[in-house]
Amino acid sequence: MSDAVNHPAYYNRGNVEVIDFIEDWRLDFSMGSFVKYISRAGHKKNAIEDLEKAKWYIRRFAEHPVEPMPEGWGTYGWREFAESQGCEHELCLAMDIAYLVYRGEEVPWHLLVVIALIDTVIERLKNAANNIEHGVLEMGSEN
Repeated sequence: MSDAVNHPAYYNRGNVEVIDFIEDWRLDFSMGSFVKYISRAGHKKNAIEDLEKAKWYIRRFAEHPVEPMPEGWGTYGWREFAESQGCEHELCLAMDIAYLVYRGEEVPWHLLVVIALIDTVIERLKNAANNIEHGVLEMGSEN
């Protein structure tokens, strides 16, 4: 049974709860919020809104970076964590590249890739919503 306050199901899908990942890496508020919104996208209320918030926070982090933890810090891999949360492929890759943003490696280029990957998922979600709204069934559907 889910505990909506202490252990909400949408943060508790993989081997590692979202808060444990954020604390393990000692992420600041902006990068921690990015991880939170990527992890819960599609599992709570509005996935597009969550992904837009993730983009806002990764941009905020890039504008106000903090010193990353020393190399070798953190128990969990960023991409593996995203995969364990059931994130779509593009979001897993975005998390992998967000690690490079966090490390301060070529921030402008990596930031653009993270945003583009998130935008790909947002566009797919919008297209799916439009198809449902207009009664278009996706290929492979049973109805």
